[in-house]
Amino acid sequence: MTMLAVLLLLLASPAGSREAATAYTAVETVTSEGKTSHTTIYTDGVRTRTVHDDGKSGSYRDDSLKTTWMWDPAYGCIHLTDTGAGPKADIHEEPLGRETVDGHPARKVRKTITWTDDKGKVTTSTTTVWYATDLDDFVIQAKSADGKYERHVDKITMGMPDAKLLAFPSPPCDAREAQGIATSVPKSAGGYRTIRFDEGGCELMVPLPISMSIPSDYAIRSVRPAGCFWGTADDLKRLLANEKEANFESIQRGIFWVRPSTDTQYNPATRKFVSEIGPEDQWAVAFRAIGAKDVVVTSRPIGAYPATTVTLKSKGQRMYMLYLSPPNVDTIAMLVSYRTPGKGSAADDAVWKEFVDSLSEVKK
Repeated sequence: MTMLAVLLLLLASPAGSREAATAYTAVETVTSEGKTSHTTIYTDGVRTRTVHDDGKSGSYRDDSLKTTWMWDPAYGCIHLTDTGAGPKADIHEEPLGRETVDGHPARKVRKTITWTDDKGKVTTSTTTVWYATDLDDFVIQAKSADGKYERHVDKITMGMPDAKLLAFPSPPCDAREAQGIATSVPKSAGGYRTIRFDEGGCELMVPLPISMSIPSDYAIRSVRPAGCFWGTADDLKRLLANEKEANFESIQRGIFWVRPSTDTQYNPATRKFVSEIGPEDQWAVAFRAIGAKDVVVTSRPIGAYPATTVTLKSKGQRMYMLYLSPPNVDTIAMLVSYRTPGKGSAADDAVWKEFVDSLSEVKK
């Protein structure tokens, strides 16, 4: 989850607000980084459907399933399932008096949100928020201190929306496909079989419509919250013998590991992946600076989906990584890495090449 996503989430469901548990219909206007969008919101307090002003994109959230579906012509329909992971936020509010917003009496506060990521990095953001007191402290307006973000909600109608406005959006989303149902099983060794990313991601990640080839005898195993592993049945048994920590030292063949990246995100404005060492066009130099050899960084979109591969050797160990993201979305990257037995060999290069060369967008 990006810091912007955290900010939007915390502003949309702030402490002291009943917005997330209240039924209403409203129009939300958001200006972020100089771009303005309008969205109509329908919610019964559990299910929330949004329709963007283009009429072709939006989202559907079901709190009872802890799942959000998103659809857009650029990437079709994808879904995100809560894993319970994410930055820990501390929220402090300082009263700034009272004002009237669109005819609604509101209390104005300075809201400071401090969150800590899983590596201990602390980030702070300050935003001015207006709570409409006649609407159970509904967040009617919010502005970030740096001026890069502004949210305004109007045309608010409290009460239950029409049931048809809260129906699951099919089309454009197919609920069965969105659930990422597995479609293949391991076969005998010696070849390759094709899987979809929704199967390979074990429903823990965004189910991008991408197909790929993996060794024919590889099984797929979900391990929450670590991610999804692909390997031979024997290797997966060795790898996961210790419930607290994966043991890669014991594997006999390579293991693929799929999970959200903890330090890399996709920036749709620059169309580049960005990590702690900078944007992707600086990665090769940065890796070499810390002693890595044979570094190759290749940006190769898979249809509409941004993708970048990284291969290198560090202290003799072969390393293989693929970063994926939905297009036009500011979000953390999904990472597919390949871990070799021992230091790795030319056979592992061949497995990785087969995998990368096979990546293709699945057209509906």
